[in-house]
Amino acid sequence: ISPNAMLVQRTYSRLLYGLLVPHLIDIVEENQQQQQSKSQIEMNMVVRSSKTAHVDKNTEKSEALTCQQQPPLIVSRSLQCLSSAMWFGLGKPSDLSDEKVTIKTTGGQELTSPNNPKWENIGYLVTLLLHNCGKLQSAWTVREAAALAGASISQNASVGLLRKHDIVNKLLQCTIQTTQDKKFWKCRLAGLKLLFSLVSRTTSSSLPLTTSLTSVKGKALSEKKNQDKDAINNAQSWTCGTAQERQLMLEALLPHKERILEISRTCLTDNESKVTAVSSDICAVLAWWP
Repeated sequence: ISPNAMLVQRTYSRLLYGLLVPHLIDIVEENQQQQQSKSQIEMNMVVRSSKTAHVDKNTEKSEALTCQQQPPLIVSRSLQCLSSAMWFGLGKPSDLSDEKVTIKTTGGQELTSPNNPKWENIGYLVTLLLHNCGKLQSAWTVREAAALAGASISQNASVGLLRKHDIVNKLLQCTIQTTQDKKFWKCRLAGLKLLFSLVSRTTSSSLPLTTSLTSVKGKALSEKKNQDKDAINNAQSWTCGTAQERQLMLEALLPHKERILEISRTCLTDNESKVTAVSSDICAVLAWWP
């Protein structure tokens, strides 16, 4: 695993992200606006019905047409695609430039993605997901997909932006809204996965990677100790951040420790075993926090 190979992979990931995400965000934003319009129309109808018993049928019909929404399946799949397109280091200040990402294919064709900081703005993305995790979103599949997208942001976003107080608060709010869903356990599970991804940024999660490097063409790790150690350190810095970044993330999350513990301990008594398993993992990570 060389730094050059990781850099190429990141460049390709950013290119695909720039090509796909604008269309996906348009779908999610349109659905959010329709949800807000529907809520406003329902409120207006309640106010009118309280004042008079007669409501014009034409008015009802026009308002019903106005609040027609995107199918929840389309919105949830768009959020899943958005989540899958994210790469480690998303929102890094050095990436938020006006330069376009261009890559030449094997056939000599150039692929260029329009670079728009809005699509890589962590604050904007988290706010968008927070609205889709809330009570205004009636489809549980969309709430689940939004929480899982938040987990992807927590796992991949640049620490310099992720550790901001406003970002952490919004991500915790996403977790709280989804874990309070008493009907759909998949929503609660998605919210806890978001929280686990967030607290995991304070630890080194390179155990599977270390295990995979214990043998290189039949040789033990001890025989190539220095070479493999450098490979592990390089891969670790690209997949879970440097030691300094993990320390900064820990310092940003420490003021929220009691809040995180309360969420995870509450879910330990959940009826679904998958929910309690993730809650236990969160408590295990927090056990060594000061």
